[in-house]
Order: sequence, then structure tokens, then C-alpha cells
Amino acid sequence: ATMTLACGDARVPVRIAANTPAIVRAAGDATAAAATDWRAPFRYANYALTNRTMLDAGAAWAARAAALEANYATMRLRALLAAESGDLAAAATAGEEALRLGRAQASAPQGMAEFATRVAGWRGATR
Repeated sequence: ATMTLACGDARVPVRIAANTPAIVRAAGDATAAAATDWRAPFRYANYALTNRTMLDAGAAWAARAAALEANYATMRLRALLAAESGDLAAAATAGEEALRLGRAQASAPQGMAEFATRVAGWRGATR
């Protein structure tokens, strides 16, 4: 992006750039390493999935989130990242664990039926 500084008739263009992936990767790595709550690395992993970028880092952040607390959300995210990376066997395994954890909750997580269909597709593709 270019910003123009203006004073009277004078105009000075100033180029502004940021390496967002590098910034996010460094912040995500630091946050995941220091995290004591699963939500912190989960946010970075979700960013990677949503933007389809840094999937390797996203998988590591999701693994850290699940290590802090394995729950439907963390295991679902691990499954989705694995699927996005093309590892359907890992996606199916993590997805099945997410479904097991989701079924153990007092009320089913939103979208669980749709997710179960995706997991079945991943499992079918690995046979």
C-alpha cells in the first residue's frame, strides 16, 4: 500500500508493507509456547485454516491447543487442518476423536452432524 503525505502543494508517497504471515507465525509460535489455555494457540490455528496459509504452523498450533485441552473444538480443528493439508487418514482419526468428545457433551456442538458427514467421507477415502 502507498500512503501519500501532503503539505500544501507538496506530496510525498510512502510505501507501507508488512509481511503478515511472518508476523503471525512468530506471534503464534510465541503464544503457543507460553500458552496455559487452549484458546490462545487455537486462535492462531484457526487463522491458518481460515486463510489457507501456514498450514504446517496451524497444525502445530492446533496440536498445542489439543495438548492443553482435548475437546470437540480443538480436535475438530486438528481434523480440518489435516484434511486441508491432504492427510485424510489423520483428518479421519482426529475427526472421530472430536465426534466422540462432542457426543460426550451435555448438548451436541453446533454443526456436529455436518462434521460427522465430512469425517465419514475422509474415512471412506482412506480405505
